[in-house]
Amino acid sequence: VERAHARLRMVLGFRILPDCIRVKRSSALRALRKLRERKTDGEPARLAMTVQSVFSHWKHADSYRLREATLRELGLLHGDDDAEP
Repeated sequence: VERAHARLRMVLGFRILPDCIRVKRSSALRALRKLRERKTDGEPARLAMTVQSVFSHWKHADSYRLREATLRELGLLHGDDDAEP
């Protein structure tokens, strides 16, 4: 009998499953907290660098929807009707 944990590996903030690679919830929440802090700091250049850094890490996983949701939450998604003017 194959055990479920034998098919799951954790590596540097990722959950490696047989059919995909996902960002660990704790890593995503930590990054989201940091991004929110950067947004309230009022330094656009610093926010841009942090977004680039976080997304570069997340791109190693199947994270398109996570990145899209993050941009939407920060109000940075182009063409988003819910974003403030």
